[in-house]
Amino acid sequence: MRLILIPILITGLAWPAPAAVQRIVGGEKVLDYASPEFKHTVRLLVTLEFPKTPPVPANLQGRTFSSRCSGSLLSDKAILTAAHCLPAEIYLPDDGGWLPVSVRSVEAYFKRNSKEDSPSGSPHERYVRHPGFSDRWFLEVKDAWNPDKPVNDIAVVFLKDPAPSFKSPAAPAAPGGQLNPGQELILVGFGKTSNAASVEIPEMRRVAVPFRAVLRNGRDLFAGSGDIAAPGLTADPKGGCFGDSGAPAYLPAGTGYRVAGVIARGPDAKSGGCEAGVTILTDVRPYAAWLQSVTGPAALPLDGPVLTAPSDGGTAAGISWD
Repeated sequence: MRLILIPILITGLAWPAPAAVQRIVGGEKVLDYASPEFKHTVRLLVTLEFPKTPPVPANLQGRTFSSRCSGSLLSDKAILTAAHCLPAEIYLPDDGGWLPVSVRSVEAYFKRNSKEDSPSGSPHERYVRHPGFSDRWFLEVKDAWNPDKPVNDIAVVFLKDPAPSFKSPAAPAAPGGQLNPGQELILVGFGKTSNAASVEIPEMRRVAVPFRAVLRNGRDLFAGSGDIAAPGLTADPKGGCFGDSGAPAYLPAGTGYRVAGVIARGPDAKSGGCEAGVTILTDVRPYAAWLQSVTGPAALPLDGPVLTAPSDGGTAAGISWD
């Protein structure tokens, strides 16, 4: 099975990720404070901690490390992101395999880069991962590229304090809405700009990518100009990269945006990595009822019928899967 990447960026610890993650590639800086990209998008710094007891090896017990993710505001205190940004365990093959971790704090940064950043809600008040998500999900499916089971890589972080007034929430895409192949999605995040790039100063970036297909499980989406059946380096890659995990895929709607997806994963380095033009998103629409149950109906009003995923898992139009 070809490996996948989970687009988070780990600092302070060697990270032999079993699957891979994604900063915005092929895009441009967001410079307009009045733009919907700036108003809705948030950078997250997640501090994780190993327990001080076995099975964690003695050299790691109590050690902390950080991961960088992205997210979007659902309300003044609720941030939509990926569940894998808030792991309950990680895989370190040289230190005993799967080891438990806990989320010590989540800091939300509301401006564009580290020179302007000011965190809010540190530590976070609480977070909720989808109950169906497992950090080992990719071991439970035959094809991690096009799984036939929902991955449920979606979560909500709640801040202690409201976001500043220059930020505003973006409504989720209508539960009953449809996406057409080729339809434009706008990815916005704080990750790397290429496989080799660094992110010493995180910057908000955006890139437009085409929606390509719904995966077999009916809950994940493929976006980008690359070939998901045989990914590799492309001449003009566009998509997510390390640090973009949890970042929104916005659907232009009138003069504003709706959140259609959450960046979840992409190809590993051997398959082009961030430069393959392949980004897998968690489709927000099938999770409308869950999101409303987590945030509360008053905080997240929905203007469309709440639908469940189709029983046949959906289709992947125009793509040959191997």
